[in-house]
Amino acid sequence: IAEYKNGAVAFTVTNESRKVFDGTLEYRIADKKNNTVLTDRKTVISDPSTSAVVGTAEIADTISGREKELYLEYTLLDGATPVYRDVMLFTSPKRFAFEDPEIRTSVSGADRRFTLAISASAFAKGVEISFGGVKAYLSDNFLDITSRSPVKLSVTTASLESAERLGSEIRVRSVYDLKKDQCK
Repeated sequence: IAEYKNGAVAFTVTNESRKVFDGTLEYRIADKKNNTVLTDRKTVISDPSTSAVVGTAEIADTISGREKELYLEYTLLDGATPVYRDVMLFTSPKRFAFEDPEIRTSVSGADRRFTLAISASAFAKGVEISFGGVKAYLSDNFLDITSRSPVKLSVTTASLESAERLGSEIRVRSVYDLKKDQCK
């Protein structure tokens, strides 16, 4: 978990296992177009059954005056495997200067097993995915898109569907859409 206070971010790791966690914390500050402004990584060692601050980062100079257009993305890795990932805004979502992420989707596959590729041209917070009248189960139906590279999700359906039908039923919205709807 990350917490921003007094110009610094403090990273807390909770290790609920019975063994020492030895991994890496990678983080980056990016702008609303997903361009990296600052990146760093820290070695994390966490004792079993503990919760503790494992590192801090002084970032006041980096974000000062840009709190409404920058965000922090951080990932806790066990070797090369991500075990936790999150995004933190430096202001409330209603004050963040979201741009239209122009979210694009494509569906491939058959026989109740599909892959959904979803991408955006800008930072997309709280992307919600649904399929209208089709009973579909996603590996993740609520996520943040922090890269122009597609995020690939697995989709299974309760009945035989085609990729074309699934693609025509998909509904996607993000915090940008919610803010846009409130301004109408």
